[in-house]
Amino acid sequence: MLSVAVVAQYSSLVMLNYRLGKVRHELAAVKERSHILELEAGKLGAIGRIEEIARDDLGMVEPEISQIKVLTARRGAGN
Repeated sequence: MLSVAVVAQYSSLVMLNYRLGKVRHELAAVKERSHILELEAGKLGAIGRIEEIARDDLGMVEPEISQIKVLTARRGAGN
């Protein structure tokens, strides 16, 4: 009876080690994918790329000085 219990415990340990290895492998894959996505987000959010899309794809141009209005808010206004 004792030997059956030992074999069952060993079998359980082997299965848990297998699952742990599998989860560690999945975690490494998720970390790698996360790193790739962070790099891609950095590239997509770069101001130079945004300006390029605005000019080339959307046809936007820099405003002329006469088109710019500077607005200021006074402290306490509207309260």
